[in-house]
Amino acid sequence: MRHIIFFILFMATVAPTVKAQLSVKDILSSYRKEKAFIRQQEKMKYINNHTYDLPWIDGLEIRTSTNDFNLREQEFTARITPNSKAERESQKAYQQSYIKAHQADEQILASEFLEERYRLVVDAYFLETLIRLKTIYSRVYSDRMKVLKKSVNLSGFDINDLIKADDALKEIQREIVELEEALKFSQGVLSDWTLKKSKLHIVDDFIDISDLVEVARKLRVDPMTHIKLLKWTLNVDQARRKLELSTAENKKVIDFFQARYGTSNEPNFRSDFSLGMGFTIPLKKSQQIKTSELKVEKMVNENSYANIREELTESMEHILTQMETQYRIYQLIEEQISNSQANFVFQQYKSIGGAPALTLLQLKESDLKKELELFKVEQNIYNLYIELLVVSGRISTMPLKNYLSKEQERF
Repeated sequence: MRHIIFFILFMATVAPTVKAQLSVKDILSSYRKEKAFIRQQEKMKYINNHTYDLPWIDGLEIRTSTNDFNLREQEFTARITPNSKAERESQKAYQQSYIKAHQADEQILASEFLEERYRLVVDAYFLETLIRLKTIYSRVYSDRMKVLKKSVNLSGFDINDLIKADDALKEIQREIVELEEALKFSQGVLSDWTLKKSKLHIVDDFIDISDLVEVARKLRVDPMTHIKLLKWTLNVDQARRKLELSTAENKKVIDFFQARYGTSNEPNFRSDFSLGMGFTIPLKKSQQIKTSELKVEKMVNENSYANIREELTESMEHILTQMETQYRIYQLIEEQISNSQANFVFQQYKSIGGAPALTLLQLKESDLKKELELFKVEQNIYNLYIELLVVSGRISTMPLKNYLSKEQERF
């Protein structure tokens, strides 16, 4: 199994002598430089720096009027509309839930950017490895063509063998060109993410397949840490807080406090000054529509949470089953390679002189096919591993870790 992974990313606009070391941690942590993430952070900074607590006084109203257009007989009224204690407490609880929901949005955004980076890092590695395998494959067919061309005048020569070898070589060469273009695109994206325009040299110790599978087997959908489930939990909580706030508003009894002072031709403070209060008598039917709508909103969020949790759990089981199948295939191919008769015969032929060149090439091709099969299964396992990290929510669980590393260092 490959333990040390080296792949070099070249930028066409930079001189080949310029190098900059880049780790997977550098790539993953670059999500913080995304413009959308920066805007989300600015929004959170604004929300955290502003208070939305209800004041004790909701409104102050000043009224004045005259008696029979006599300006000497004025009446002044000051009316204060208060917020009840229950309203203020409910608003504060709702605001805290609102802030947590926006914090969850920030983490969800981070999760999406991290998923992109994990997938691109793995794709870049496997593209580079596949190009290397295909290049070796092309050399085998190139050597086969050379041998066949030298055998034109020999008995038993079949022109169809030469044609097939030529066609296979051209097809592999086309595949290599397509793979190199895909790798070049991946390199460009990585360069944009990390803001490094020099030649990027990535050296990392990736997690071994067996260790990767062990980590995957322990992954679970935890409602307390899975950010998407937490988001729906907060949606439920917000709906509940809205309902509590609406209930507090409906139960508000004191509508206003009032002080009134009126002047007359014979002013007398005791008779001209008065205090008053306004009371609200809640009517059930007038409140029922809004309350019902808020209850329905709460139920919709609760149902969505339950549905998403079930879907995530089912997806986890399905992906883990696929990974276990791929891992068994991986072990089987690995065992076949180590016990390969073709490899044994190839080594025996190499140790003696005069071995048929075509036979050696056929044996080498057989080994390469097994290597390519193993490579594809390994790629499938890594991709399934990333899917598990996403579905389980582990990819964005704080503190953030590099799950492509055996040590899972933080970043």
